[in-house]
Amino acid sequence: MMVPQCLHLAVFFVAVGVMATIPPQLNIEVLHKLGIDASGSSPGNLRPLSSYIRHVFQQIQERQDVLRIPGDRDPRVQFYSSTSENSNGIIEFDLTRAPVIGNVTKMEVAFTGHTHRFLTLDINSPHKPTTVVSTVQTPQGPVADVTQLVVDEISQSTITLQISIRTAENKNRIRHLRPVLAVFLDLNVSAFHERHERFVVEDWGSAISQDTAETNNHCRLVPWTVSFVDIGLNKFVLEPESYLANNCEGNCPIAPIDSYFNSTNHVVFQVMTNTSFFCCTPIEYKSQSLMFLQNGTVPVIRTITEMSVTRCACR
Repeated sequence: MMVPQCLHLAVFFVAVGVMATIPPQLNIEVLHKLGIDASGSSPGNLRPLSSYIRHVFQQIQERQDVLRIPGDRDPRVQFYSSTSENSNGIIEFDLTRAPVIGNVTKMEVAFTGHTHRFLTLDINSPHKPTTVVSTVQTPQGPVADVTQLVVDEISQSTITLQISIRTAENKNRIRHLRPVLAVFLDLNVSAFHERHERFVVEDWGSAISQDTAETNNHCRLVPWTVSFVDIGLNKFVLEPESYLANNCEGNCPIAPIDSYFNSTNHVVFQVMTNTSFFCCTPIEYKSQSLMFLQNGTVPVIRTITEMSVTRCACR
């Protein structure tokens, strides 16, 4: 009997999870492929992620297709905690922890500590003392768009970014506000507030239904969840704990001419001439956003391509 050569990576991970421990070297290679620096420290000492950071992550995950700017750039968001927070109103962010590389499309300062819901803060820069930006109350706390205020400093490769804050009552009550600077790189941030539809896996527009395919064990898309805990990457990936990766399972007929199977003419003739065979395999994918630590200290959100299968075919 001919043994298929197209064993999916998903099946490999399932087999490894059941039969053996995943080799450490494989984890390192996977991290490298995802753009994660495995040499950084684990997030064991990291403060719990604020609702603001989680909100940004959710927005990017839900709108990733419209947020991506065409081009070769790597869209991401980098978060910097303040390195100083004192009563003189000056807050500093050390950008050497994770260099800003790319086109800055938005910069926000969010105050993630315990703040009064009516607290309004005014922000300016030592380089633009006459330009003042006020915070806006959001469900995640006070947030200010400081793009125009400090983007010039970022473009000049400033190592330390400084802002000055004060309350509307001119009282510098800024302790325990836990400010976070979010730098959006190569993202179409104007789409953040647009209405969107959640991702749904559509059928293949064929007379063969999903139920029929499952009953007859035809090639089909099946749900499959990857847990970063189970594969040992939770020490590096902050969010999410798991995601829906999906898989292609089932048999391919000897001559899957029906459009349901998405077979190419080329592979059909290969099978007819006994030079190949059909295999149920992924042909379309969806991206997935991940949050991880860069240099062991800076939370970074990246959207990784080809992480979730959305369509299968007999090829």
